[in-house]
Amino acid sequence: MVKKKLHMENSTLSAISPHILTKIEGIVIEALTQASIMHATLGAEHGLKIGEPNRFGEPALEVDICCEGAILTYLGRCGIAIRVNSEEHGLVNIGDSHPRFFGVLDGLDGSTMAKTGWNTNRYGTMFGIFDGHNPAYDDYLVSGYMEHATRRLYLAVKGKGACVIENSTRTPIKTSGKKAMGTDTRIYVDEYFDFNVKYFSDRLREFSPNAGDFYAGTSAAVAFASVASGAADFYLRSTVKANLEPAVAYAFMAELGGVMVDENGNSFGPKKYLEYGQGVDMLPIITAATPELASELIWRLKNK
Repeated sequence: MVKKKLHMENSTLSAISPHILTKIEGIVIEALTQASIMHATLGAEHGLKIGEPNRFGEPALEVDICCEGAILTYLGRCGIAIRVNSEEHGLVNIGDSHPRFFGVLDGLDGSTMAKTGWNTNRYGTMFGIFDGHNPAYDDYLVSGYMEHATRRLYLAVKGKGACVIENSTRTPIKTSGKKAMGTDTRIYVDEYFDFNVKYFSDRLREFSPNAGDFYAGTSAAVAFASVASGAADFYLRSTVKANLEPAVAYAFMAELGGVMVDENGNSFGPKKYLEYGQGVDMLPIITAATPELASELIWRLKNK
């Protein structure tokens, strides 16, 4: 039996029906489950082997490559026509040369965490599906992050909020809701890049909880999930490579009342994913629990 493909022949988008949205939600959940199964099957012995360089010229772990491969293989079986932008495999068309849907995939976010604590540290796979062949961030439909060590699945669905799925139980999540910065403000900064240290950390030292070190050695996925679930108030970083993680994470902010904005406070919502910051590294990205919190931070940055 050939499954009917989820796609649209013409370029004019219509509203996604609840039935189709539910199907896409199921596809994202199962895709991330397949990645989790692959992670467990590989184990550290095979998963941490160095594979071929990815499209950015960086050495990729086998777990990066294989988790992406597991998702792409599943998408080929499930009947969705989709173009996927991934870190290791690049742009891949599945089911149609001109698909309606667009996917963003990071097979393993947090490779360093995997190397130093396989199946104990927090790292995982990020995958989201958007409506349209050239979507804006606001065209998200469903986004998810599978944390491999805990098998917690963070999920955001358009118009339905966000939750964590653990042992088949869905628990709604929410941001901290904070509207003003203070001594208890919790900030993640991606200090791997010097630009982020100079642009964010050096101007926010009064809020640093640990001798000037904002970065807790975590992955982008965990930092975004922390803001979404109320464990952090900010995640501050910049555009880099294909901006895969922010694209997937945006859905959580949109569903939970948080924000993802540029250095001038402009929302990422109307920005085209394939255009903004692609090939242009170090454009600031401010992810905050509330619009008010983002506004105060931007004011502080501009007045330092």
